[in-house]
Amino acid sequence: MHAPHTGSLLTKAPSEITSDDEPFAYDWASDPLPDPGTLYLATTSLILTDSQAHMEVYKPHFDLVQLMPTTVFGPNPLAENAAQLRTGSNAMLLDYILGQLTPGELVVTASVHIFDVVAAHVKALDTSVPPGRYILQGDHGMTPWGIAASVLETYFPTFVGPVFVKKPPNIKLVFVILDTGKAERALDFAFRTFSEQVFDTARQYLSLLPMARPVATGAEAGKPFATRPNEDRKAMITRMLMRAATMLLEKAGVPPVGTQWQRNTRSA
Repeated sequence: MHAPHTGSLLTKAPSEITSDDEPFAYDWASDPLPDPGTLYLATTSLILTDSQAHMEVYKPHFDLVQLMPTTVFGPNPLAENAAQLRTGSNAMLLDYILGQLTPGELVVTASVHIFDVVAAHVKALDTSVPPGRYILQGDHGMTPWGIAASVLETYFPTFVGPVFVKKPPNIKLVFVILDTGKAERALDFAFRTFSEQVFDTARQYLSLLPMARPVATGAEAGKPFATRPNEDRKAMITRMLMRAATMLLEKAGVPPVGTQWQRNTRSA
């Protein structure tokens, strides 16, 4: 049985190519009281290393697939208004295209579409994915923040000015190149681009504004990108939850009701 685990990715030196199998650790001795953002990354790096240590020491009957997403952008099906969408990691992207990000703020060139994170978790339950660690990152390893304005101008020209800024604030980029080849081969799909991250996030933001809703759901914001498998995010989440629930029922010896998921398990 696969046990998917998610851990955030700590960035390294600028322009350094980082692979899935390199060690990620925080030097607590150098900064025992980091800021909240760094503290979050540091604690998740501990989870990453401790879970690996657990596998080596206790040798459980399941495999461990560790998913390491970078900054996650994209639609939030739970957001009922624009303010709710502008929370979590989406706040960084939306603040940038809305002109609210503090000029000079440090931004890492690493991001991944929420749809890809969901799809990776579903795929990780399949025994065709070898146990190990996988970086989840779009744009072949580096996020091109500079194209955000052109994406908005191309697909939402009516709202560039009234809603989105024509020129986003100047930010200080921390360049990190991530090797996503291992993840794309194992998961058997290509990660969505930053253009798609911007488009999908901006489209939902507009759909939550009363003044923009008719246009955001109409022709101007039509799908400019190739259709992807599992495009329906609600269906993706439903399938993921159903599959996880079925696995738990099987483990407890409870026969599934209705449609049964075909799942292979690995013995120790």
